[in-house]
Amino acid sequence: MSISKKINQILLILLICFMFYKAYIMILTYDEAYTYLNYSYTKDFVNLTLANNHFLNSLLIYFASLISEDVIFIRLPNIIFGIFYLFLSYKISMISKYSVTTFVLFCSSPVLIDFFVHARGYGISTALNLLAIYLYFYLDKKELAFLALMFSSLSFPICLIVLFSFFPIYLMEKYKENQLKISLIIVLIFSILSLPIILWTIIVTQVNLPLYGLDELNLKYLFTSFFGFLNLYKSTNVIVGSLLFIIFILSIVKLFRNNTNNIWTVNLTILFLLFVIPFLLSKPYPTGRLLVPFWPLFLFQFSTFLNSFDKNVIKLLSPIPILLALNFYNLQSFNESLTWSSSTKGIDRYDITNNFCSIELIKYVSEYYENFYKPDCS
Repeated sequence: MSISKKINQILLILLICFMFYKAYIMILTYDEAYTYLNYSYTKDFVNLTLANNHFLNSLLIYFASLISEDVIFIRLPNIIFGIFYLFLSYKISMISKYSVTTFVLFCSSPVLIDFFVHARGYGISTALNLLAIYLYFYLDKKELAFLALMFSSLSFPICLIVLFSFFPIYLMEKYKENQLKISLIIVLIFSILSLPIILWTIIVTQVNLPLYGLDELNLKYLFTSFFGFLNLYKSTNVIVGSLLFIIFILSIVKLFRNNTNNIWTVNLTILFLLFVIPFLLSKPYPTGRLLVPFWPLFLFQFSTFLNSFDKNVIKLLSPIPILLALNFYNLQSFNESLTWSSSTKGIDRYDITNNFCSIELIKYVSEYYENFYKPDCS
């Protein structure tokens, strides 16, 4: 067994242990409690009153809660998809020329990994998007990749952007193979299947309630935060953001010249749609957690770019995975959500769990912020 393989396996085991431990120890956040109480617990899976409902996530939480209403089971669907994401990252890394660098690249975002211990839809979509990459570019199962993206959209509807961003390269590839007619039919079928999700998205974004995101954009923010993705590392840095943007452009040029794969075309389409659609509809621009499911596609582009260099160049870049790992270590927290840390302030998990049964704990967390009542659970 190679040293790289051993390192990746150790990192894989550590990350799985970390996810299970954090899912157990971290107090339930408001959004998780709201999700369970309003969608899963009530079986109101197709509630269209808020964009807060992630259908597939709400449905899977319901099935998990049939086993137990303990917090760890409420989070179990996302933990399972988190493990799946890690295993896919491991498989992709072991195919890559520089396996440790690739694995660290895919798994070093503190916020991304954090979402695999939250009972929300972002983690599920993230894992399914990586599955789509694996199916499309490694197994050449393009139609199955589209199916994975459909399920990803059921957990987080904005991920339909990813599905539609794959269509142009799919049609171009099939045109070269003289299979344009059948490919057009397949694209049409998936487009029709997407209509209910599109309709759902239109309805929930038209409700007269605030949507999460940025109300205004400027070029400085886009470049210094690399289109908002640097928020997944809990910091926005002018130097890092600019460097990441330069690497992104260089990777497009190199992948285009080498004709390695067309992921850069997909990602450019994603960026275009992510920011043009909100502009046209006068809606908030995506940032932070809304970008989590899209990050694996850009990580795949960066990893393909890095793996195209020889070992001498990679030696110069060897500090990158170390810095990413240190950043992960410094920013992660075992007992607090990185995204909703303020929503758990003032709540002591141990005091609560000693005095409340599971469903009442969930109610208490939800209503703690709304000051309704403190439930009595005997």
